[in-house]
Amino acid sequence: TLFRSTVELMRCLDTIWSSASTRPVNWQKYVAEHSSLLSLFFHASFYFIEGPKCLALKLLAYSFLPNNLLAEVIEAKHAEATTGSCTALPPDVLDALFTKDSVSRFLNVFLLEYNNQSIRAESRNIFHWMWFQASPQLKDLVFSLLCSKITMIPAYGRNSAEFFELLGFVIGDLDTSKVPPSVFERSEERRVGKEC
Repeated sequence: TLFRSTVELMRCLDTIWSSASTRPVNWQKYVAEHSSLLSLFFHASFYFIEGPKCLALKLLAYSFLPNNLLAEVIEAKHAEATTGSCTALPPDVLDALFTKDSVSRFLNVFLLEYNNQSIRAESRNIFHWMWFQASPQLKDLVFSLLCSKITMIPAYGRNSAEFFELLGFVIGDLDTSKVPPSVFERSEERRVGKEC
């Protein structure tokens, strides 16, 4: 039955999460060798109900956990201080996963439309932590898509908090002088169009 399948899925994901959250370095090494897991979790998260969805997003986020947060996470979660450092995923893996359509859909569904704050927080973490590994082209894509959604923000009220946290980090880290002016022009055109 659907209920039984959901319970089994939750048990499986919870077991994986228990291991990944206490051994983040090992988890990243495993994901680097089995990158198809990223695609599975990323795409399946759109169809999971809330419980499995949150666990899948947590696992995705930890796949990108950067070195500068590793010690903090280990201390906060009483995780095992495994030797080594976080493993960066190959750029082609990231570029294949984070396409224009998939990023746009993900931002809409999980970072803006979803009412559960935990889901939005994990979605923010995915893009925040992935940013440290992203190629310049992928960074430009994410930044451009974030800018394109600014005019939609008033419709989401409090749901937009995590969106602005992510955008604030991106703007603070990105050298906007290297971003094509068209990115800002498109956002301004949308704003003016809505006011007319």
